[in-house]
Amino acid sequence: IGVFQPPSSGQRPAKPPPVCGLIVDAVLLVLRKPLNKVVADARGCFEDSFDPHGLAVLSDPSFLDHLHAFNQFDRGLTNEDCELLAPYVEHNLWRPEEAAKSETFASGLGRWVTALGAYQ
Repeated sequence: IGVFQPPSSGQRPAKPPPVCGLIVDAVLLVLRKPLNKVVADARGCFEDSFDPHGLAVLSDPSFLDHLHAFNQFDRGLTNEDCELLAPYVEHNLWRPEEAAKSETFASGLGRWVTALGAYQ
């Protein structure tokens, strides 16, 4: 899975492109996983939670199982979850189709998060 796959040599993976980091943060939010403190810079950009939180969740062998079972066994999205997701999906970088240029997996996750928010 490209930049999301932990390297086998023990080296730290490369930082994903900003759109991928934004998508990973939104997935962490949906799954109610920890996020780094959000601090925006003057351009409106912020440091994502890919390292360490996103990397840990994405490298979990049962990650895809959690996604598949999200609405079956989990609580789904609450109105509060949707409010917390809004700054991510409304951000000018939120373009899952752009993520596909560097990481197809992130593009799919972005479309999944967008669909969850629209369904709610």
